[in-house]
Amino acid sequence: MDGKTSGSTAGKPIRCRAAIVRKPGEPLVIEEVIVAPPNPREVRIKIICTSLCHSDVTFWKLEHPPGIFPRILGHEAVGHFTSTKSWVAFDEMEPVQITRRFLSSSVFYPSCCGFVDSRVDANRMVVESVGEGVHEVVEGDTVIPIFLPDCGECTDCLSHKSNLCTKLPFRVSPGMDRDGTSRFTDINGETLYHFLFVSSFSEYTVVDIAHLTKIDPATPPNRACLLSCGVSTGVGAAWKTANVETGTTVAIFGLGGIGLAVAEGARLCGAKRIIGVDVNQDKFEIALAHSWSIHQLDVQNAFLHGTLTETVYMHQPYGFRDPSYPNHVCRLRKSLYGLKQSPRAWYQRFTDFVSSIGFTHSQCDHSLFIYRQGDDMAFILLYVDDILLITSSDTLRSAIMRQLSQEFAMKDLGRLSHFLGICVTHTPNGLFLSQQKYASDILERAGLSSCKPALTPVDVNGKLSEKDGDLMEDPTLYRSLAGALQYLTFTRPDLTYAVQQVCMFMHAPRIPHFNALKRILRYVQGTLSFGLHMTRPTSMSLIGYTDADWAGCPDTRRSTSGYCLYLGDNLISWSSKRQTTISRSSAEAEYRGVANIVSELCWVRNLLLELHHPPLKASIVYCDNVSAIYLSGNPIQHQRTKHIEIDIHFVREKVRQGQVRVLHVSSRFQVADIFTKGLPRVLFEDFRSRKKFGVTDFVNSRNCGDKTVSQVIIEMTGGGADYCFECVGLTSLVHEAYASCRKGWGKTVVLGVDQPGAMLTFSSSEVLHTGKTLMGSLFGGLKPKSDIPLLIKRYMAKELQLDNFVTHEVDFEDINKAFDLLIGGKSLRCVIWMNK
Repeated sequence: MDGKTSGSTAGKPIRCRAAIVRKPGEPLVIEEVIVAPPNPREVRIKIICTSLCHSDVTFWKLEHPPGIFPRILGHEAVGHFTSTKSWVAFDEMEPVQITRRFLSSSVFYPSCCGFVDSRVDANRMVVESVGEGVHEVVEGDTVIPIFLPDCGECTDCLSHKSNLCTKLPFRVSPGMDRDGTSRFTDINGETLYHFLFVSSFSEYTVVDIAHLTKIDPATPPNRACLLSCGVSTGVGAAWKTANVETGTTVAIFGLGGIGLAVAEGARLCGAKRIIGVDVNQDKFEIALAHSWSIHQLDVQNAFLHGTLTETVYMHQPYGFRDPSYPNHVCRLRKSLYGLKQSPRAWYQRFTDFVSSIGFTHSQCDHSLFIYRQGDDMAFILLYVDDILLITSSDTLRSAIMRQLSQEFAMKDLGRLSHFLGICVTHTPNGLFLSQQKYASDILERAGLSSCKPALTPVDVNGKLSEKDGDLMEDPTLYRSLAGALQYLTFTRPDLTYAVQQVCMFMHAPRIPHFNALKRILRYVQGTLSFGLHMTRPTSMSLIGYTDADWAGCPDTRRSTSGYCLYLGDNLISWSSKRQTTISRSSAEAEYRGVANIVSELCWVRNLLLELHHPPLKASIVYCDNVSAIYLSGNPIQHQRTKHIEIDIHFVREKVRQGQVRVLHVSSRFQVADIFTKGLPRVLFEDFRSRKKFGVTDFVNSRNCGDKTVSQVIIEMTGGGADYCFECVGLTSLVHEAYASCRKGWGKTVVLGVDQPGAMLTFSSSEVLHTGKTLMGSLFGGLKPKSDIPLLIKRYMAKELQLDNFVTHEVDFEDINKAFDLLIGGKSLRCVIWMNK
């Protein structure tokens, strides 16, 4: 077409809804507005959905210029052109009537949303207008409006070295870029301002063609809109600006939406190690599943609270003897430390009290207590005198704490940070569990605190035998270290198989066994900062992987079975164990492994049921043995399977009930391999690094002691990170990131924006002698019209993990809820559907 439309609304205003803010920081109000027709080189589009990011919050609070009100916010969106040829029946209707009729019909574009109202053809939804001189797109195209222009004509746009535009320079201004005027007014004719050339908190918007990028219409709109600004900025910073190389180390300062997008970009580029620096631990308040707070409680002298039900006597303590009855003994009514009855008495006393205030005892885990009254829910996890309290609201937590404090000498230690020797770091998308200090203590005890690190914990060329080598003269150290490593596997599933192997010889350890244990410790030395990521699950589905190493034991020819179980994206259970009997075939060994994980799945499903989050669909078990899969569904008993008949009946019953499905997975993607055998380094690191957003290590600025963050990173990486990204917008962090870079070739990339007047102070001598590079990254260095479609293709090919960034989705009417979630740190990215 020639850039013109033949429909009756071409060149006419359209009336629609928009979210307007009239004073800084006040809630947005949805009003009817009038959207002007496009000028030459402009296009009017319908917004399907948009995304809220921190830039919108910044403009929402902005009081000084360009803080002009009233305004329309938003700049992350996806929209459509639609054909005008089929609007014959509505030519005589006013635009507002057309809009209202079809905004109330809940119609969506089938290419993006997968369904459409059967009463209305998809091309008849809304008439869009295309200004004169527009040839890059035609009606019916799917587009993303982007705040950075790409005219395709000027020197900068034609060069691959720049993503700026000389013809339409980037600036923050209240209006369109070509003539500085807005395309929005309210129904009274008052001008509505907007920023960054795109206003997506409106059902229609007018965008200069230089700000539009055409994308594949098959892309889900609630994911495509993320690439309009924030996520693409972070991914592009690693991909285009820094050009992160495979096998390098990346440090990210600030783990908000941009920082995690940088991590995703670094993962795509093949970075070996991605270190996330939590610069503000209190900024986010995300716990798992429902963003509930997790607090740790402390009980003073817990065992003294227990009431004894058994008859126990004790001698009168020295200094407190009754002179009238010096030979009498005391009968204890309360428990004391040192009594074998004390733990049980304290547990019973605590159980009786919390039951009296409304908690019920879990049948799956006797250390768990559950409370539910209407929408209020709370969980108490008790381990001797260490207590966790999880509540659905701060009000409920305060009420429970008040009752507990009246009964016991108890206080709230605040948000969970350490529990049973496990350090808990709060990240924007969940929790990071680490035992770094405990691991360091083990290395110190073994005298290996300065040893050379190993790349893997297990030698792939051979297996340990109970007959190889000479017996150790003193097995005490071996047994102590092996036992300590068992507790380390609570947050280090990558050690599970190796530790299981050395623990099999604790009764009579030999020199080769001790050498294998030292290899594990050398591997721990190189991975001290590793831990377990627990993120807010995008689904409550249970997925398991199981594998077996048939006849792997050289002494008994018994098999080793291993499994791992995921709740959503979180690894919640794993095991590596030698089977109790000999399997006569690989299928038998694999099937016993299937039975083990199905048993674990039954327990987890029952636990979720008690937690009032029952699984809504069958749990999936992936196995790479076809014969074992057939056995799980074949109702016919064969002579060769009678000796494993109990396992067969157990699994088949769960399959028949619809609780479990056993499916095949290629050995290349069998994650459970890491729990059954030693793997080559490349494969081991691939399985080990399957973590959300690609972050492999965390550094908490509050836990660095007397050291600076840069000193910690330099020690972790042996000289500094190859690439450092500052994603917060603090001058001090830019200096810290620059100091964390490796000398000679390190790059520091700045993505955040500091307060006006903030200055960087680097001496020319420092820059000259260190050889580091400092660079900025506007929109990730991406060229909108060429690079964004490439990112879309990588998402559709399941390489780019956009799904991890969407934590909430709301309707347009609930747009203020989206602001509350983002400001409260409970949402990483909130998608807003215009008319779902």
